[in-house]
Amino acid sequence: MDKQQQAAIDGWMKFLNPDSLRANLIACSMYLAAWEILKNSVIEHLKGFYVMGFDEKGDKISPEYKTRVLDRHKSPFRSSLLWFQEMGALSQADLDLADELRGHRNDIGHKLPQFLSAGYEVDVNLFIKLFELVAKIDRWWLINYELDIGDIDENEIESGNMLFIRLMLSVVAGDEEATKIHDELQKQWTEKTSGAPGA
Repeated sequence: MDKQQQAAIDGWMKFLNPDSLRANLIACSMYLAAWEILKNSVIEHLKGFYVMGFDEKGDKISPEYKTRVLDRHKSPFRSSLLWFQEMGALSQADLDLADELRGHRNDIGHKLPQFLSAGYEVDVNLFIKLFELVAKIDRWWLINYELDIGDIDENEIESGNMLFIRLMLSVVAGDEEATKIHDELQKQWTEKTSGAPGA
């Protein structure tokens, strides 16, 4: 049996194994969702900053959003990254990382069958770097535009986006952290909605 035949057999075994198929589907969907959170974090902070109100068509955006942000690049995502870079929030290495993260997202989106049946795997290290980039952006934004922080350590700041991706990473990694966080949040929510002591 040559290497090509062995690879084909291995691919079918990977695909037909329910546990393997489930794990790969979860990892792929989690990475795609995390990428959308990163995009939202990069674009929506800035776009929201330029909202002047709303009408029947939705948010009214200041013309300055186009001249100060969107005119930097044809892609709103890239334009926003360039704005963050100019403000000193991101480095060129961060922008290069964003390109790498987008490339992996495109691979998953366009080659999903190979991720489910062939030798392709979601890169957990890139998933972690995606989390770190979201953390860097969200913390910078919160410190500079939303919160009166004082002497708090910025590493203690955790946005909703960060919590969401951290949970997804835990699921992909297969550890018990996701279950612990879920149970704690469920407990807090139950106490608040039931009026139980400690709410």
